[in-house]
Amino acid sequence: MLLEGIPASLIDEQAINAGFAVGPLAVLDEISLSLMLHVYDQLPHLHPSQRRCYDYLKKLVDSGRNGRKSNRGFYDYEIASGKKTIWQDSNLPTLTTLPETINIQDRLLHVMALDSYRCLIEGILDRPIDGDIGATLGIGYPIHTGGAFGHIDQVGLQKFVKDCQRFERLGEQWMIPTSLHQLAAENFTFYLGLQSNWPIQKQNL
Repeated sequence: MLLEGIPASLIDEQAINAGFAVGPLAVLDEISLSLMLHVYDQLPHLHPSQRRCYDYLKKLVDSGRNGRKSNRGFYDYEIASGKKTIWQDSNLPTLTTLPETINIQDRLLHVMALDSYRCLIEGILDRPIDGDIGATLGIGYPIHTGGAFGHIDQVGLQKFVKDCQRFERLGEQWMIPTSLHQLAAENFTFYLGLQSNWPIQKQNL
């Protein structure tokens, strides 16, 4: 979103409005941008959207903007007071018309849920509940959703898939697994009440 021209301040603001405790850019500053580069380095390959992000993060790190520990990242940090202010890169494009705030919130919530589904069908997760506990307690996914899979159920799988299809033009991260299309056609839900609705045999779809 930042590389598209959406202001950094708006991204982090709408993340908080969506229920995240901290915005994604603030999180990157806290863990350091170089650590995020190391995470990317562990992937077997990067699709073009990931490569664009990688190259931009590396550019920031090389220029000394490595996050809080260098006092400069997506925010600037005053050493004496500890106060931080958002930094807007003047080299990035500027959109003449900003997207609706609900679209920013949906993108932040949906993209993590879509990745969680990929983890489920690849066997990285055994059950949706494992992903939901990890999402809410581990990475601060909004608690009111119940987690990434809880979020999909709240939105409704058919609408979730349609939303992701609207975003497909924005990058490869929005490519929808065929199995998710099939589940949407079945009106599938990951939970029935508080009980998991995900049979073990659905793995490796």
